[in-house]
Amino acid sequence: MFYHMNIQTEWKNVFAKSNRGLEAYFDSLGQEFLPLYNALKEHPAIEVCLTSEQEDEFHHFFTQFNEKYLDLQGLEYLATIRRLGIIAFRIAMIFSALRLLETGDFTQQQVCLDCDFQAALAMVKVLVKHSGHVFSELQHGAGSTKPNDAMEQFLDQLPRKFSAQDFKALAKSMSINERSAKRYITLCEKEIVCREARGIYTNLSFLEP
Repeated sequence: MFYHMNIQTEWKNVFAKSNRGLEAYFDSLGQEFLPLYNALKEHPAIEVCLTSEQEDEFHHFFTQFNEKYLDLQGLEYLATIRRLGIIAFRIAMIFSALRLLETGDFTQQQVCLDCDFQAALAMVKVLVKHSGHVFSELQHGAGSTKPNDAMEQFLDQLPRKFSAQDFKALAKSMSINERSAKRYITLCEKEIVCREARGIYTNLSFLEP
């Protein structure tokens, strides 16, 4: 997983008594989860399954991502989307395993709870943006916002239904000139933005909750 973190510019007081070393922190977490680790080793392997409804939603969710980023980033980015699909399922499996601390049920087949499944998808919605940022920097080198980044950020802010006035107002609030905003809409027409009528559009990249 890629996660871009902005650098913290302030100086940290390394002598402050409230500062706790990361090694000690993770050691305490390790002790907390050690019983679960040992229990999982003692029991047969567990298979985590999705419900049929979750499988359908998973397919719909990543189909939207696949279509959106194919237009925004090109063919080279599809491997990232597919990797995020695997990551989403792994996160759901981890959440399901952690539930065993509550239930104590080590049945060999576990169905992922819907709240855990939705939490995994919510995390991927964030991770895909960070992956896109890293991907653009690897392509072009670190620096100011790249055209693809700006267009993606602009599209992400558009609602499902919007008018020409709406996208112009949004562009102004994001310090994007009107000409660039119109170009983004034109480039994305049919694949990501659908013109319903004159001055009325549908944002096909809008991810439904």
